[in-house]
Amino acid sequence: MGSALFEIDPFDLLFGLLNGKFNPTQDPDIEEMREYWRDVVGLIPQLFWDGHNRDGIDYITDPAQIVRFVCDGIDAAYGWQAFGGDWTKGATVDHVGRYCYGGEIDQAPVARFQINDVEMFVYDAGIVAVRHVRDHGGVKIARLD
Repeated sequence: MGSALFEIDPFDLLFGLLNGKFNPTQDPDIEEMREYWRDVVGLIPQLFWDGHNRDGIDYITDPAQIVRFVCDGIDAAYGWQAFGGDWTKGATVDHVGRYCYGGEIDQAPVARFQINDVEMFVYDAGIVAVRHVRDHGGVKIARLD
């Protein structure tokens, strides 16, 4: 979906602006289906961009408050309070970004995005995790489907 004048795909442009990386943990199953996973990621990078780039973030210094600010912005852009749900109780994200939930098989992230000190991981089924790069304990998890 590029422009005839520039041959630039808007998705690729936004992906670059967000320091995006497909398959950050080098999972072979994800690598085999790169185009499928691109479709799964869909509009999530745009929601992250909109959630982060709002007035007021420059005045926040606490990592947990920065993550909450970004998640509130994602919810506003999404039009639903995705990060307010309690279905993610017990879910964690390990140091490299794998999503872990109860007795289920851990999920490798499909993509990772970062703006300044905030990173977002995208998983199958529209699951996303947002955390501060220096405070991994304050992760917020939601489903954007």
